[in-house]
Amino acid sequence: PPAARSSEPLLPERLLARSRAIRDATITHFWLPEQRYFAHAIERDAEGRPRPLRALQSNAGWMLATSFFDELPEEQRAALVGGVVRTLFSADMLTVAGIRGRALSQHNPGFRSYHENVWPFDSAIIARGLRHHGLDELADQLEARLLNVANMLGGAFEFVTVDGDGRVVDPRLSAVSAGRLFGRSVPGLPTEMVP
Repeated sequence: PPAARSSEPLLPERLLARSRAIRDATITHFWLPEQRYFAHAIERDAEGRPRPLRALQSNAGWMLATSFFDELPEEQRAALVGGVVRTLFSADMLTVAGIRGRALSQHNPGFRSYHENVWPFDSAIIARGLRHHGLDELADQLEARLLNVANMLGGAFEFVTVDGDGRVVDPRLSAVSAGRLFGRSVPGLPTEMVP
């Protein structure tokens, strides 16, 4: 005899419902309306209440390459995608080499965190996401930056350092050149990691 039908939804339906709930919670807890961008993490304040970390990082750009926004009402989708794209293409994030991992405005002048560099794989994922949303011209521009910096440096590097004035820093930089560039005597590029 056939098995009795359960009133519980099938696994694909349950997973789809769960993904929508996660999407909605992400928008509720991570969207920063005043910045028109997503926080990259949530921390707890001194009283234990959750609060979003407001440092602008490229992580939200990866969301463009997923179906995260696809089922949202058009007006909400346009506002969220538009906010992410405008932030990524702002002077704070966009460089001649691609998208910075962390906004220039959050740079610590005494130390260059690896988050501040341009990671080509990061920019490539963002370009894929731009195409997903029909923003092919922006994707073309971003991919051209990746090719140009590889040509300029004579090869592909894991990441590319771009200084505060928008200049690509040669990863083979000597200590003398780094001292002139960064205004002090340093043993090479003053960064957490070297490409």
